[in-house]
Amino acid sequence: MQNFLIDINKAQELGLLLRKSREMRSLTITSVSKKTKINIADLSRLETGQKLRINPFHISKLCDLYEIPLLDIYLDLGYLDENSLTNYYSKFSSKEQKIDNTIHKISIFNLNSFEKEYYSTEPSKEYIVLPLNNQKNINAIKIENDSMAPLFNKNNLVLFNFDEIKISDNDIGFFKINGRYSIGRYYLNGTFSIISYDNKNYSPIVANKKSGFMIIGKYKGHVSI
Repeated sequence: MQNFLIDINKAQELGLLLRKSREMRSLTITSVSKKTKINIADLSRLETGQKLRINPFHISKLCDLYEIPLLDIYLDLGYLDENSLTNYYSKFSSKEQKIDNTIHKISIFNLNSFEKEYYSTEPSKEYIVLPLNNQKNINAIKIENDSMAPLFNKNNLVLFNFDEIKISDNDIGFFKINGRYSIGRYYLNGTFSIISYDNKNYSPIVANKKSGFMIIGKYKGHVSI
């Protein structure tokens, strides 16, 4: 990759992700342009996969707006070298706790066995080391389905802040409903909480206090494994 030039397949994959992310938030290209200060023509070419030389600052603004992890996109486009990034993280993998103000050891839990693993007296055997800018109580959940595709899929680790349990409509969270754990988008409808999924092959879940509904944490990003 030279001068931020990418191939047509990468451009089309990125365009699809950006378009779906915009539509899921019920945003128009015009409104995105106003929020990001990116001109409408560039946004349109990005979403249709026609723009092959992409400004990384535009990607940063869109990822921030759509809550897409920027590092994942930069790695996929070739703007960052994965081996160098992995080597950087691995230097800190032997540390037991936070190494400095930005590098943290994050415990990994399986979605289907979260409760057993999280409340175990034994420390988590799986972890990943990431820079998290002083955020505390971040935990990673290993994805076991494609309910939130295309945002993230199987073989992704989804990061949640367990200290943040106040979320707004359309926020992604980690929830407990009827004794089961789920990751989805939160909506409040009167006294009912609705958990919906980006993959429309999965039906929304409607819950209330009688359902034992609980917000475990708020979505902070995801990484590939």
